[in-house]
Amino acid sequence: MNKSFLRGIVAPYAAGMLLFAFFLILQGCGTTPSRTGERTLDAHKDSDQVAGCLRFFSDLDRQVDHAGVGDAQQARIESFPYLRVNRFLASYRNEFRHDKGGFGAWVDHLLELDYQARIIELANLSQLYKSREDLAGMVRRCGALLRTKDMADAARREVLMERATVAADYQTFKRVLGLYPITAQFVLMGVDRLHTEINQVFAGPVDEMPVHGRLLSYVPGATVSRLSKPEIARILREGSNNSLGIPLLKRHDQERLFATFAPVWEVDVVSDSDRIGSLYWGKDPYPQLDTSLPRVYRHISHTRWGERVYVQLNYQIWFPARPKTGRFDILGGHLDGITWRVTLDESGEPLVFDTIHNCGCYHMYFPSSRLHYQDKSQVFEEPLLVPAKAPQLGQGRRMVLRIAHTTHYLEHLSSQLPSGEEVVYRFEDYRNLRSLPLPGGGHRSLFGPDGIVAGTQRAERWVLWPMGIPEPGAMRQWGYHATAFVGRRHFDDPDLLERYFDLDH
Repeated sequence: MNKSFLRGIVAPYAAGMLLFAFFLILQGCGTTPSRTGERTLDAHKDSDQVAGCLRFFSDLDRQVDHAGVGDAQQARIESFPYLRVNRFLASYRNEFRHDKGGFGAWVDHLLELDYQARIIELANLSQLYKSREDLAGMVRRCGALLRTKDMADAARREVLMERATVAADYQTFKRVLGLYPITAQFVLMGVDRLHTEINQVFAGPVDEMPVHGRLLSYVPGATVSRLSKPEIARILREGSNNSLGIPLLKRHDQERLFATFAPVWEVDVVSDSDRIGSLYWGKDPYPQLDTSLPRVYRHISHTRWGERVYVQLNYQIWFPARPKTGRFDILGGHLDGITWRVTLDESGEPLVFDTIHNCGCYHMYFPSSRLHYQDKSQVFEEPLLVPAKAPQLGQGRRMVLRIAHTTHYLEHLSSQLPSGEEVVYRFEDYRNLRSLPLPGGGHRSLFGPDGIVAGTQRAERWVLWPMGIPEPGAMRQWGYHATAFVGRRHFDDPDLLERYFDLDH
């Protein structure tokens, strides 16, 4: 039976086992708080509760894996089933030797990552309609109990700091089998030619770019007011008032930030494959795109520069396909898309803009005047692609991204008024892609447990496999975007800016 079909279905046995686990653990995982909120458990009951919660997480993971609905966006941590980690948070793991307060806040972030992932996994276990809220509550209670138990143990804290890592999205065995030191040289030559071509395109004026079809300008709907620079600085400053200095923004402030920096996507539309749409599951075995409902999926991320933490606004669009242009076109296939990212400094100004296709390919940087690229690439490492400095955004202006037809390459960016026919797009939370409704009821993620979107594999994988990236060219989930064929880089590496740029103070 098709594996993708199994991902959306849970056998009655799986549902029954989870319900059994729920009633079993409910009797052993509840706590009786005192009036001061402290736990009043003796050692025997405490041991029983810990064992029960560990069984609960083990049973839940087993059913999730059996159903094929595991959410891969955050990495699980071995022997800490109630915690997950991403690359940004993993970068803190060696900084808490003498800072218990910061360590506790860091663990709370890991705890929340796991909870959010499990809520999504429970939603995608479509048989559990009646028990899902109870199970979510148990995830909270057991997570809190295990956190308290482990954090009181110095040895366990050391183990956590050692294991809270995210594996690189590169497979070393492929590089060994593919004679990487040799094949990488040919790939580097191809990368150099691509960079030269892209730099030449960006060197030309946008007004002279040809239009092969119909120019459509996808513009954001005016849902909330835009922020001034002082307002942005205040929001970032107030959000950073915590032990880790990570800007944690209120939902309303996030809405206004996204509205303030939302780009215009100016697309040369030759066919329906060049239209932006919204993703959904239909009767087909692979996800589809409704181009009558233009959507931009958005989410917040963070990056680091020394002790500073910067907020990043991520805007993602999807196209129905990258059409094949011929029999030997190895880049074409089902679905295509672009992610545009805006990194804000503490003053509320964009520090840098960058973009990838949703396969992780074609990573381009557009730094502000304060940021200067220095080619610090090592042997066997691609240099960054920096085609141009970012244009200044005047009052009330938006960044206009010129997108080519068919290939959907970004060809230019400017702060000029859009020239195409305007089409309004709406925002949608990127998190929704991790649990999309199914036509017959229930939910299923756009992404597989391996972080890949089923049905989007490209033939280029047969050529580029020696570079070690799983399924090169396929669309993938946040956290799985390897951006260099030669060397190792990820779109969510928290030190990218500090590693390759110099900053004017």
